[in-house]
Order: sequence, then C-alpha cells, then structure tokens
Amino acid sequence: MDDVKTAAAAHAQVATISHDASVPGLHVVRVQRGGILEFYLSSVPPPGLRDPLAAVRTVYEAAARFVAGQEATVFHEKLYAPASLHHAISRERRTAVEAHGLRADADWTLVSGRPWEAGRVSGVQIHAISGGPMRVSDTQPVSKSEQRPSAEAPPGSGSRARSLGTGKVLEVAGARYLYLSSVTGVDERGRLAEGGEAQARQMFENARSLVEANGSHFSHVVRTWIYLPHILQWYREFNAARTAAYERFGVFDEPWPGVLPASTGIQGAVPGPAQCVMDLVAVEALAGEDLEVRRINNPRQSEATSYGSSFSRAVEVTHAGVCQLYVSGTASINERGETLYAKDLEGQVFRTMMNVGTLLQLSGIGWEDICIATAFFKTADYIPALDRVLRTLGVPRFPVVSVVADVCRPELLFELEATAVYVAKGT
Repeated sequence: MDDVKTAAAAHAQVATISHDASVPGLHVVRVQRGGILEFYLSSVPPPGLRDPLAAVRTVYEAAARFVAGQEATVFHEKLYAPASLHHAISRERRTAVEAHGLRADADWTLVSGRPWEAGRVSGVQIHAISGGPMRVSDTQPVSKSEQRPSAEAPPGSGSRARSLGTGKVLEVAGARYLYLSSVTGVDERGRLAEGGEAQARQMFENARSLVEANGSHFSHVVRTWIYLPHILQWYREFNAARTAAYERFGVFDEPWPGVLPASTGIQGAVPGPAQCVMDLVAVEALAGEDLEVRRINNPRQSEATSYGSSFSRAVEVTHAGVCQLYVSGTASINERGETLYAKDLEGQVFRTMMNVGTLLQLSGIGWEDICIATAFFKTADYIPALDRVLRTLGVPRFPVVSVVADVCRPELLFELEATAVYVAKGT
C-alpha cells in the first residue's frame, strides 16, 4: 500500500487534461497527474460502414492499437452493438485485441439498443490507465458464505452456478475504485429469477454482494448504468425495486447521506434473456487520504426522488487534483417533473442540452470538458437533430456515441448521459 500512498503525494502536483482527435476513428482524452496517465477513449465506425463485423474490427483496431501503444490497462469497456451477434462480435473483438498483445478476456459490456440499420454498431467507449504506481486487479468472486438468498429463492438454495458479474479494482493515488460490469439477476441456483421485478431485486442483491466481497459498501457507489430491454413495460416496478434495495443497503444513511448514485436507466439488451443488467462504479479513499463526493442538484429539474426514481442528477468525485462529473441520463423534464415538448424532437433535444449545460455550469465547467457521452434516440431518423441543435447553440463538439433506444417515458424522444473530467479548483 505504501506505493499507492506515495502516488497520492505525487498527484498533488499539477494535473493536465487534453483532448486529441488526431487518431483516425478515435477520440482520446488524456488525464495526467504525476506519473499516471488516464485515458477516456471513444471510437465510432465511419457512417457508411454497414457491415457490423467490419465495424467492430474498425473501432477495436483503433482503440487496441492506442491502448497497446500506451501500455495501458483497460478497466471499463462498453460496446454498443447488436446483442444477437454476440458470438461473432466477440470473435472479431478478440482477434483485434490480441493482435496488439492485449488481454481479450478483459471485462466488457455489450449493450444493444433497438435495431436501426441492419446490424449497426454504434461505437465503443473505453476507460484505461497507464504509468504508476498503481494496482489493477480482477474483482474477487462472491463466496458461498457471502451470498444473500433473495426473497424468491427457496430455502436451502445452493451456491450460484455462474458468475454474478465481473470487474476490476483500481488502487491509485490514495483511492480505491471498483468497476463492475454486466451484473444481472441470476439467483442462487444459477438461473435468472422469474420476471423483471424479481430479477431487479436479485440484480441489486448481486451487486451488493460483489461490492462487499471486494471490500467496499454500496454507499460508495457513485455511478450506475442500468439496461432494461422492455423499459416502458415495467419502469415503475423497476424504480420501486431500486428504492427498496437502496433502503436495505443503507444508501440513504451514513457515511454519505443524500449522495445517491448518478444513473442511466435506458432500454438496452445484453446477450441472453436477462430483463435487466447493471454496470457500476464505487470509489472510496484509502486510509488517511482525501477524496470528496458531492451530489449536484439541478434547478431546471425536479429531483428524481420526487417521482419515485432513486438517483442523483449528477455526482462529482474530486480526487488527487482531478474531478469526474458523472451526469445521469438526462431528458426534457422540467422542475416539476413534467415532460416538455412531448411531440417536438428538437424542442426536447434543446431542453435536454439546457438541463445538462446547467449541471456543467454548476460545476464550473463547460461542454469542452466532456470526455465520454452517449446520446439515446427514439428512432434513427432523430439522430441528425443533435447536430442541428449543437450548431444552433454554438456548443463545441464532444465525443458522443449515438444509440437508438426507448427512454423511460413513452413520450420522451431523446436522452443524453455524459462524464466530464477537469482539474479541481485550487490545484
């Protein structure tokens, strides 16, 4: 642990952040603090490339070449592509990654929105790190003694026959980050629980078990991404299951009262029949080190808790001279929780940009500080509207992957999530 603490002192030096779009097909955001380099990568296939496997090769060739060249370790990776092509996509990804000497068995999440062009691949987002000192390790599995049977599990259920989820633990600069990928609602028998609500309850229990098996507590979770292939059919029930889970886990209590995770809840499918799947990030300071987490409220929007959703509009993590702002999935919703511009696509995009822009301003930053973003559109025909609104508003281009998916209300046509990174004030 001494080498990690020594890094914290080194990172008290000036941090630098730069954007680089010079690599064809790849947008790179570099964060340097002391001897450590952190990378946020976004790669989207060329617009005319319609062959999904060729698109996977293209985005991974660009990303893998860069990661290998930096001798970096990937600890969070998400590909938006057709889940129905999982096996073929996995082979293409493995070939591209291993060609550059990288581990193909690294944790990654494949998310599929609704089909728009046949087999369309939207893009890949990767978070990686190089340099040192630091430690990156695979997450520890849940032991039999740590398993918590769900309310639906019969007495005497045995150990789980399959993994609850995978992930990475990163210890760097006096902090410990836990990244989990593809947590589902598989029960103690190794089967998916019956029905969406039961799967949601089990998914949160599985996430808690994994967080605790890796030495943390669910109150340290700062960001979740939750994908529900049939979101419009049972979003209300999902919200109830999430709130009940957070109450059981003590998320509303100490040590960080009121800091619910930032979250995206969106339509999305993964390989297999799961009705919900989750990625998450948890962070906490190591002994004697400084780390600050704060919730950002948005005066343009009501708090999600006012209409039954347990998440923060945004969460800011300040650590070793750098801030990460996790902006939740944001749509055209006003301060009373009402949908605005129900049948007006560009009105919804405009209002969403205003809502996200306010969260950025409250943190003292701008659109140019976004390092990764995902835009969700009700139909593929709506995608060009984002560029039109950005030009109208004079918003600078930022790295974004566009996905076709239902948002959490039938009348919502657009949603935007983002992560921004910037130098902490006073450093």
